[in-house]
Amino acid sequence: MNTILELSHYNFIFTTAQTILLAALYSYYKGHGWLCMLPGSTWITSVIYWWYPDFSWRRYLDIAVVLITLSIQHIIAYNAEHSVTYYVFCLCGGCFFIMSQFFYMCNEHWASAVSHGFLHIMTSIGTMVLYSGKL
Repeated sequence: MNTILELSHYNFIFTTAQTILLAALYSYYKGHGWLCMLPGSTWITSVIYWWYPDFSWRRYLDIAVVLITLSIQHIIAYNAEHSVTYYVFCLCGGCFFIMSQFFYMCNEHWASAVSHGFLHIMTSIGTMVLYSGKL
């Protein structure tokens, strides 16, 4: 089975997915032990998928885990100290996701990969901002 992107493109996304691990470790460091499972599980499924991205079950597992994690974190963030900043970073990440899909459909795969990489970076920063304040 072929991958959905060239090696250099999905290696870039794989590399930026490591920021999700940083967010998980940071949440643990800040004393949110069980909450580190949220970005941690996202990191695991992202690494499993972006190691060799194709249209297999790994893609849909990653999507499901990301959506569940985002839903839970959005609920947690509702009354959090840094909720607005968190939501702004997530909104920026969502915009990068839309851009990555648009670029992919236009066969601009490098721009799609860069946009998806920025999605990882923005949402990881948002997660670290969220977990740096009172929940």
